[in-house]
Amino acid sequence: MSQLRRRALLPLIAWCLPVAGLALEDHSGHVMPAEALPAAVAPAEDHSQHGQAPKVEPPATPVEDHSGHAPAAPAPEPDRAPRNAPADPHAGHRGHGRHPVVAPAAPVPGPVLPAPDPERLRAAFPELAPHAHMQAAPWAKVVLDRLEAQEAGDDTALAWEGRASWGREFDRLALTSEGERLHGDTEELRHELFWSHAFSRWWESRLGLRRDDGQGPARSWVGVGVEGLAPMFIEVSAVAYVGESGRTAFTLEAEYEARLTNRLILQPRLELNAHGEDDAQKGIASGLSDTSLGLRLRYEIRRELAPYAGVEWNRLHGDSARLARRAGEREGEARAVAGLRIWF
Repeated sequence: MSQLRRRALLPLIAWCLPVAGLALEDHSGHVMPAEALPAAVAPAEDHSQHGQAPKVEPPATPVEDHSGHAPAAPAPEPDRAPRNAPADPHAGHRGHGRHPVVAPAAPVPGPVLPAPDPERLRAAFPELAPHAHMQAAPWAKVVLDRLEAQEAGDDTALAWEGRASWGREFDRLALTSEGERLHGDTEELRHELFWSHAFSRWWESRLGLRRDDGQGPARSWVGVGVEGLAPMFIEVSAVAYVGESGRTAFTLEAEYEARLTNRLILQPRLELNAHGEDDAQKGIASGLSDTSLGLRLRYEIRRELAPYAGVEWNRLHGDSARLARRAGEREGEARAVAGLRIWF
C-alpha cells in the first residue's frame, strides 16, 4: 500500500518541482523600476550578500496604487497681465474645449449728426469784437529796414530806408524816409507821411503826402494805395500818386522773407516806378522809368539787430534810359551791398 502511494505521488511531486523553482528564483541582481513601486515605499536595499532578507516596514497609511496611470500634465501658466489690469474671468479656463472663446460685442453705432449749415456755424462762432485794451493802448515802432553801403564803381554810396509808426491796431500814422548819397551829394531823397487803416485781416489802405528832393527841383504828391500780405506770404505795397501840374506816378514794391533757419533769412525785393508824364528836369520819362531788384541774406543776432549782405541790380527803361545816356550816366548797374537792419 505504501508503495502504491509513493507511485501515485511521484507524478504530482514531479509537476510541483518546476513551479517551486520559479518561486524560489534569485532576484538579488535585479532592481525594480522606481515608477512601479508605490510612492511611499522606497526600493529595498539588496542584502543578499549578508545572508538574510531585507526587513521592509509596512507604510503607516495605505498608499493608493497609481502605477497604471500616467502622471497628469502640469497646468499651463496663466498669461502675465499688466499691473493694475482687470482680472480676466476666463483666465483659468483657457485651453478647455468646454469653454469656447466669446468674441467681444461690436460697438453700437451712435446717432448720425447732420452737417452744420452756415447759420449754425455763425451762431457757434460769432464775430468777436476787438478787445478793449487793444483799442485803448497805442503803440510806437521804428524800423530801419536798410542802412547799407553800396559799391558804386570807384566810390561807395550810402542808402537807407526806414519807417516810424504810431497808432493802434487798426489805425496808425506813419512817416517813411528813403534816400541815397553818392560823391558827397544827395542823389535821391523821398519822405512820405500817410495814415493807414486796416480794412481786412491782411490788408490796409493808406492815404498821405509825399515829397521828393535830391537832384532837380522838389516835387510834391498826394498818394493813395494799399499794402499788406499777398498769397505765399509776399509783402506788397502799391500806391498811385497825383502831383503838381497833373503829374502822375505809380510805385509797386514786393518782398519776401525766406527763413532758412531761425536766424538766417534770405530776402528778395523788387521795386518799380512808372510815370504818366515826362519830367526832364528830374531825368524821368513817361512809362516804366526804372526797376530795382535786390537779394539780401541777413543773420538775426537778435530780432532787433541783423547784419546782412547781398547784391542789388538797378536799371532805367525807355526814354529814361535815353536821358541818362545823354547825360553821361549808366542806364543800369549791379552793386554789392552790406548793412544792418534795426528796429525798436
